[in-house]
Amino acid sequence: MDAAQQQLAAEAEEHEAQRALLQKQLEQLKADKDEARSQLAAATAELEASKQQLAAADTTRSHAEAAVQELQALHDALAAEHAAVQAKVLELEANLAAATAKTAELSEALEAANADLADARAKSAQQASRLAHLESEFEALQEVMGEGEQRDIVGRLLGRISNLQAAAVAAERTRRELHNQMVELRGNIRVFCRVRPHPQSAVKCLAGGTSLALTLDNKEHQFSFDKVFAPGTSQQQVFDSVCELVQSALDGYHVCLFSYGQTGAGKTYTMSGANTPEHQGMMPRAVNQILESVAQLTEQEWQYTLSASCIEVYNNQLRDLLADGAGSRPEAGRITDNNAIKHDSAGGHTTVIGANRLPVTDAASAAALMARASEARACEATAMNAVSSRSHCVFMLYISASHAASNTQLTGSLCLVDLAGSERLDRSMVEDMRKREACSINQSLSALGDVFAALSSKTSHIPYRNSKLTYLLQPCLGGHGKTLMFVHINPEPASAQESLCSLKFAAKVNGCDTAAKGGARRNVTQGVASIQDSEAVSALGKRPATGQTLAAGPKRSKLG
Repeated sequence: MDAAQQQLAAEAEEHEAQRALLQKQLEQLKADKDEARSQLAAATAELEASKQQLAAADTTRSHAEAAVQELQALHDALAAEHAAVQAKVLELEANLAAATAKTAELSEALEAANADLADARAKSAQQASRLAHLESEFEALQEVMGEGEQRDIVGRLLGRISNLQAAAVAAERTRRELHNQMVELRGNIRVFCRVRPHPQSAVKCLAGGTSLALTLDNKEHQFSFDKVFAPGTSQQQVFDSVCELVQSALDGYHVCLFSYGQTGAGKTYTMSGANTPEHQGMMPRAVNQILESVAQLTEQEWQYTLSASCIEVYNNQLRDLLADGAGSRPEAGRITDNNAIKHDSAGGHTTVIGANRLPVTDAASAAALMARASEARACEATAMNAVSSRSHCVFMLYISASHAASNTQLTGSLCLVDLAGSERLDRSMVEDMRKREACSINQSLSALGDVFAALSSKTSHIPYRNSKLTYLLQPCLGGHGKTLMFVHINPEPASAQESLCSLKFAAKVNGCDTAAKGGARRNVTQGVASIQDSEAVSALGKRPATGQTLAAGPKRSKLG
């Protein structure tokens, strides 16, 4: 019994302890519940605050997106406006360039008009002075004559003088016509061949002075030209066959003398010569002949104006050899304008924009210009020539003349061309820049051959513009000019192949005939009308009517 009670008491204590523990746990759970409720309230409050912040952020984002869209629209508008402004700038730049070009053109026209005006005023003043002088002389003669028979004698003498002056003018006109007839009968395009002296020769000059034979690979090739100059022919003898064409330039024609051939064949010697009277080349001799003729014509009341330019064609680019510093700086005088060559459609002078055109008053000034140009020209050593010209040199002498008594003006020109030598790269052994020069030289010479081939076949299109050289020489090579080509031959057996190529090219040129296109044209103005006179055989001895063009000249024939 006691044991049962003790057990019950123990269980009661245990139950009490468990109840106290459960009570304590319940109180703890209540406390945790209260804390959880407090945290829930705080979390709820925080959630509400987050919702408010999120709503504010959404509002801000909406405003930002609206601002971005507005900025994008503004950017697009500015970009479109910038593109429009850029297009306007380009248009204005194009308009400025056109206006600048137009201004330059108008300035050139104004300068030309001012020059013409000054020339007209000078001629008017000259004629007024001449008239006043004649009037004073006439008054003096009237005082000397007195009356009666003396007055009649002086009157008859004055009439005789007037007739003689008119006869002199007519005789000069007839001389020009006869001279041009002789030149055209011999050909407006002629080919002379000059053989350089050499101890071993593969070339034989034949009797008659117009043929030669070249031996290559035991085969003989014969060629005939207008003239063949054997080795040992003097510079004076060569010039004696050239001087009639130089006279044609004085008479108002475009005349071109140029030398062709392989490098080292003597082209520069023929054209420029050496600094001794005996060895002077065609260029100084031609200029001296013109100056001597001008001095004689001045006594017949002709007024001549001579000026010169010297143009180098190097790698198909133009360069003014008379520019300041051209002799010391290769870049000096370069002409970058691709349209610098200007031809006068009325038959006047061909000019190169940007190139110096200097006066020629005497032989000394002409020699100084040639020496200056020669010093500036591009030359280099190759395996075939110690001083090989690497460019084409074109000396352009402009001739203008007027005769007050007959109110006549004429315009002529003389182009003296020293071509660079054609060469085979395997023999000249050039590299890099020299190789490029050689290719350019051969290309321009090929273009020259194409022009002569087109002239020979009488095609409607002549490819003058394929090269700066041929375009510069167009007035002389075409139907209104007179051209003489020297083909130079180095007769050494090692150069026989190059000589054969040069002779074949020259033979093609020898078959050309510009007279077939209407005859060379003389640029003469009489009174207020222009006469471009072909001076044909049928017109000899007849004075052309003012403003009338005469009939076409004769076909070319091979007279001596």
